[in-house]
Amino acid sequence: MKTLSIIMSLFLIGSGTVFAETSGHKHDGHAMSPEMKKQHEAMATISNQWKACKNAIKDKNFKDADLAVETIIEAANNIESFKLHKNTDKQEHFTKQYNVFRENILKLKDAIKTRDADAASNLSTKVEESCKQCHSTFRK
Repeated sequence: MKTLSIIMSLFLIGSGTVFAETSGHKHDGHAMSPEMKKQHEAMATISNQWKACKNAIKDKNFKDADLAVETIIEAANNIESFKLHKNTDKQEHFTKQYNVFRENILKLKDAIKTRDADAASNLSTKVEESCKQCHSTFRK
C-alpha cells in the first residue's frame, strides 16, 4: 500500500509538471525559463516526497521512508545553485541554509537506515524547520 502511495505521488508530480508547463504559468510577469521550471519541479518533488517520508516515519515504514529521502536528496542536489526569488543579495546566507538542510537530511537518512524511529522523528522536525526558515527568507 505504501509503494502505491509513492507511485501515486510520482504520478501527481508528473501531472502537475505537465499542467504547469501548459498552463502558461508566469514568473514575475514573464514566461518561466527552463531553469526556473527545473527549480519548481525540484521543489515540488521535495515537497511531495517529504509528505511521504513523514508518513512513512510515523508508520515506522523505513523502506518507504528511505525511498522518499533518496528522492529528496537527488532532487535537492542543485538547490545551492538556484536563482533566488527574493533577497537575491543574500546568496551566502542561502548557501548556509542549504547546508543545514543537507546536513539534517543526510542524518535523517542514516537514522532511517538504522531504523532509529526516535532519531528519525527528531531529525524530521529539524529538516522541516530548516525548510521553513529558508522559505521565510527566500520564497515569494
